[in-house]
Amino acid sequence: MLKLANVSDATCLAQLERAASAAPWTLQQFTDCLAEKNPAYILWENDRAIGFVIYHLIDGQCEIYNIAVHPDFQKNGRGKYLLEQVIDTARARRCQSIFLEVRVSNQAALALYQKLGFNEIGIRRNYYKMSSTAREDAIMMAVDLFYD
Repeated sequence: MLKLANVSDATCLAQLERAASAAPWTLQQFTDCLAEKNPAYILWENDRAIGFVIYHLIDGQCEIYNIAVHPDFQKNGRGKYLLEQVIDTARARRCQSIFLEVRVSNQAALALYQKLGFNEIGIRRNYYKMSSTAREDAIMMAVDLFYD
């Protein structure tokens, strides 16, 4: 089941991401992002939150801010399903492109994004803070949406 998230879901999303990400957002980042009314979906299975996506729509563009699937549920199409929901929403809103960033080491996510038509458009050096001393580059990706 897919549910629209709101500020009261920030703790749930933060817990989910801590389980799924090497560089998780803080609770405050989730709270701020949801308070700004950025659309977000939570994917539920058997009364358990197992994934989410947060994105932003503006001026014919869509940017995916964050997406995660709990490790117990990865590699079974849930991430693809979440991305397809955003793509469908962006198309319905007549967006021209969708953008996102991904850690260079996240090969599974890179493969999924490429499968859905995203292409590399640049690199953000030292974008992700992995620890107090380590940082990792981000690959910037985009997909253009076409209409008849």
